[in-house]
Amino acid sequence: MVTGFMFLNVNAPPFNQLRVRRAVNLALGRRQIVNSYGGTLAAQPTCQILPPQLPGYRRYCPYTRDPSAGGRWHGPDLARARRLVAASGTIGMKVTVWNDPTPQAGVDETRDTVATLRQLGYRASLRLLPDSTYFTYTNDSRNHAQVIEAGWSADYPSANDFIGKLTCNYFVPSNGLATTDASEFCDPALDKQDARAAVLQTTDPLAADALWARLDRELTDLAIWLPTVTPNETDLISHRIGNYQYNPVWGALIDQLWTR
Repeated sequence: MVTGFMFLNVNAPPFNQLRVRRAVNLALGRRQIVNSYGGTLAAQPTCQILPPQLPGYRRYCPYTRDPSAGGRWHGPDLARARRLVAASGTIGMKVTVWNDPTPQAGVDETRDTVATLRQLGYRASLRLLPDSTYFTYTNDSRNHAQVIEAGWSADYPSANDFIGKLTCNYFVPSNGLATTDASEFCDPALDKQDARAAVLQTTDPLAADALWARLDRELTDLAIWLPTVTPNETDLISHRIGNYQYNPVWGALIDQLWTR
């Protein structure tokens, strides 16, 4: 259960404006990114924080051409995105997209993002940093990184493993080592809702799921991320394999397989 995305720094212009963050989400051609991952068997486009299979996931995509109740991404809406950017007064600003050199699909993703930003009228470029310094630099608020390539996977099957990491504790100003939320987003009201959902997870899972879904929509509407894809996982097994078991977090349980 993985969501590929880029952080949009809510404290760094032009992304301190909600309409700019929404514009980039609207303009991004996610189908190209799916292709860079290997096509529809390998990944699917997404517009939201939570990946499929997590409790609380409800498909939702306001950043698409012809949005529908089904929540699917149908294609970019460049015209609407350009109107938002024009209204923001930020056309022509310099924007840097940050990434590390691997994997290639991630680099391609950021190149597509740079191309999208240029379509919107920004002077956009891509900067690559080595793995050893990438997160400590881009997560440090003193460096004002604007767009930061990222991706989160579930450590355990709970929406709290995603939404809980967007609470205020995960942004520590001027400390790249202590910060994992490079969007620099902090909303104490959301923190309270997150804490309530985490408690409900053990006492009333259905109520928790409804609250996680609502928080997912609220965060998606705030566009603190630029979600791109959720990778699929495909296991190829021989007819000699038996007792195949799949865990949504850990994948195939190798120690449960037998061969003949």
